[in-house]
Amino acid sequence: MKKEGRKTRLDLAEWLVSPENPLTARVAVNRFWQELFGQGLVKTSEDFGTQGDRPSNPELLDWLAADFRDNGWGVKRLIKTIVMSSAYRQSSDVRKDLLTRDPDNKLIARQSRLRLPAEAVRDAALSASGLLWDEIGGPSVRPPQPKGVAELGYANSVKWAESPGRERYRRGLYIHFQRTTPTRFCRISTLRRRA
Repeated sequence: MKKEGRKTRLDLAEWLVSPENPLTARVAVNRFWQELFGQGLVKTSEDFGTQGDRPSNPELLDWLAADFRDNGWGVKRLIKTIVMSSAYRQSSDVRKDLLTRDPDNKLIARQSRLRLPAEAVRDAALSASGLLWDEIGGPSVRPPQPKGVAELGYANSVKWAESPGRERYRRGLYIHFQRTTPTRFCRISTLRRRA
C-alpha cells in the first residue's frame, strides 16, 4: 500500500486481500459455509463486528480463510474442500443425546436439513419437464405473472411485459426483480430471507 499521497481504489483492493487483513477471507468463507450448512460458523454473517456472534469454531474458520487466501481465492477449490469434508457428508439424522447438548447443531454433529430457495425449485421443475433453457448471460427475463399482480404496483406504474418464447424458461437467476410487485418466486425467497 502507498505510504504517501492520496489513496486509490487499487490501494483499497490490495488492502482488502492482503494477508494483514484476514477479515475479507473470513467473511467470504463464512458465507460459503452458510450456503452449504444453512448457518455460518459465525451465525451473524452480516455482522463480524463487536455486535456480531463469536465463531462457533474459530480455528476452523481461520484455517479455511487462510487456505482460501493462500490458494488464490479459488471458490471452486474452497467449495470442494467443504463438501468433501466428513462434516458435510454426514447424515442429517438427529441423535437424541446430542439434541439436548447441541440443539442448534453448532458442533456440526449432523448435517443440516436445508430448504431449496424458490428459484432453485422453479429451475428443478423446469429441468424435470424439459423446459429449462440454460443459456448463460444476457438480459433479465420476465416470466408469466398471475393476472392483476402488476396492477398492484405503486400508482399502477408497473408494466409487466412477459418475455416471449423460450426466454420465460431461463434460470431463476435471470428473472427481473420488480421490487413493488415481485414474481411469486422472488416473493417467496424474499420472505424466507427476512424470517
